[in-house]
Amino acid sequence: AEDGFRLFDLTGSSPIGKDRVSATFLADVDTQYLDRVSTAKDPDRTVIWTIYPGAGNTDGRPNKGIWYDYRLNRFSHFELELEGLIRNATTTALTIDAPASAGDPDNVDDESGESSFDNRPQEFGNSRMGAFNTTFVASDFTGDLLEGLVETGDIEGAPGNFFFLNGVRPLVDGRRVEIALAEMDNRDDDVVFGPYESPDEDGRVSFRSEARYHRIRMKLPPGWTQAVGLDIEGVAAGSR
Repeated sequence: AEDGFRLFDLTGSSPIGKDRVSATFLADVDTQYLDRVSTAKDPDRTVIWTIYPGAGNTDGRPNKGIWYDYRLNRFSHFELELEGLIRNATTTALTIDAPASAGDPDNVDDESGESSFDNRPQEFGNSRMGAFNTTFVASDFTGDLLEGLVETGDIEGAPGNFFFLNGVRPLVDGRRVEIALAEMDNRDDDVVFGPYESPDEDGRVSFRSEARYHRIRMKLPPGWTQAVGLDIEGVAAGSR
């Protein structure tokens, strides 16, 4: 909708994106190419996909996306260049014929040449999300997970006072995660992150940062599977 993301449940609509993602999306989407915005329901999960041309797009090609999980009522986002979404993409299911031996050509086509029953889009059964990539090839979202990035909001560890942050413990599988920290004394300060740091042998990243507000970035390596959150260690400034 013109005012952002809404959820329709057959009885009415609710502004699910208000104060969450709508303002960010409307500020980022390239209004010259609104026709390239598309949305699809994931047939395998309780997720709605939206892709759009955002800042840095090439000739209106969608380069960013937003997920909405309506069961959890939560949003997430990603950056990936795509030409368009495919709701019923290639599947791993039944074909008309299956190779009975190494010598079976597995090549049953109709005589008119209009349809190939061995063509992957003709596999009937399961459905999953897919997309046309930048070379217009139909693709599905399989393979190892890409690098992930988790960023917190502004953390006010000691409301009304300065907070001394001395450590962050990422709750993520594996130890190749990296943590970067930004500190602000006022809400209108520029958010500038320091260099990425890796956890020590105890899984902790040490800092010595005193500020009113902190923001944390967590970079996840390709292939990660579980990212629960962060444990933040610190005390109000002046406390022991």
